[in-house]
Amino acid sequence: MLLKQLNLLGLVTLLLFCTCKKKSGTIPIDSAVKEFYSFAPGTYWIYYDSLTGQTDSFLVSQDDTRVTSSSHEAIETIVIMIYKNGVPDSVYISWNLIEYGVGFEFMPYHPGSIGRCGCGFNYPYSRPGTLNAINIFNSYDLNGNNYQTVLETKGADYTNTNNDTFFISTNAGLIGIYTHSVLPFRLSLIRYKIIH
Repeated sequence: MLLKQLNLLGLVTLLLFCTCKKKSGTIPIDSAVKEFYSFAPGTYWIYYDSLTGQTDSFLVSQDDTRVTSSSHEAIETIVIMIYKNGVPDSVYISWNLIEYGVGFEFMPYHPGSIGRCGCGFNYPYSRPGTLNAINIFNSYDLNGNNYQTVLETKGADYTNTNNDTFFISTNAGLIGIYTHSVLPFRLSLIRYKIIH
């Protein structure tokens, strides 16, 4: 009799737990995407610009994780400020993590404007959806540094962006940025500090 009561009590407890548990229905960001591409404030990259001969700095200033209401996807948006010769540029990067990948755009500061260039990719890079992938390198040398698992990809379909190319590494983020004349960058990474 005691065994029946304990079984019944266990069944009731289990039912209560299951019915009280919240079901969010939110599509989470894959843990590997977060591991490699979620950058905390204080993360920075310093690039050499072969067009100007100067250095440019990119700095993560804030991040924001939210859920979109229409698709129920979790999106983590990271704002990356751009500095040219120590002065804030008129463009920043909106770096967005979603379920299995990242989409990023170089955005002007005025409200209502659209991105000037950018790209999206899935991780792992071999996943379907990395449409503009050109090459995947296990190891890639740039400015005396070695980077692991590097994706070379074309930019998204913006006006005048057919020749945009981005190099993205799992251990350093954006290591090479080569963009069109509307937003000209010929940047190769010199040094960086990643904070997750």
